[in-house]
Amino acid sequence: MNKIITICGPTGVGKTGFAIALANQFNGEIIGADSMQIYKYMDIGTAKPDAQERATAVHHLVDFLDPKKEFDAGKYSQMASEAISAVVSKGKLPIVAGGTGLYIRALLHGLFRENTICKNTLARLSAELDAEGGQVLYKRLQAFDPKAAEKIHPNDGFRIIRALEVFETTGVPISVRQQNHNFQQDHYNSLTLGLNMDREQLYHRINLRVDMMLEQGLLNEVQGLVNKGYSLDLKPMQSIG
Repeated sequence: MNKIITICGPTGVGKTGFAIALANQFNGEIIGADSMQIYKYMDIGTAKPDAQERATAVHHLVDFLDPKKEFDAGKYSQMASEAISAVVSKGKLPIVAGGTGLYIRALLHGLFRENTICKNTLARLSAELDAEGGQVLYKRLQAFDPKAAEKIHPNDGFRIIRALEVFETTGVPISVRQQNHNFQQDHYNSLTLGLNMDREQLYHRINLRVDMMLEQGLLNEVQGLVNKGYSLDLKPMQSIG
């Protein structure tokens, strides 16, 4: 079982800088675990490691996917596993770093696979989302599966629809099915480091980051994506946080 370091933590806590420092100190390479930094053309809004940072330490699974392409935790787990094997084959230390917890759990412990996808139900729920808005569906989810609703942002229409689809198709809340899976498999010998800081200080750092993003041209970046033909309805264009 390969040994890796995993770095996780909230937005703005300093995961990128810490990962780069570890990579330089322990002859490592970084495997990104951020569901937005994978996309091309979204540099400012995703706080993607810049050219200088990527020159300081090798990064994998960053800035490689067109925003129109479908991607999920299963694909991430497969590609991250391949990247880890490549890093290990060079005699280096794989350092997984990012803020997408589902990606990290899928990589370290296996993915909860729900094979009951009903396209008709998904299409109907998507139409309801467009017609009625996310709050209506979110209240329905709170009634059917309050545990899942606690973990899903009210504006995250994609995950709300998925949770409702599982319940309507199987009659079992998705939170129960996930609990039964419980991510019990261990795929790697991971030293997992969770970064955190005082909440008030963290919020201050996030506010400064947002101001810096605007100064760096975040609005122009978004307009550039629209000008390239990327619809605001695309999943990466609706990212939260």
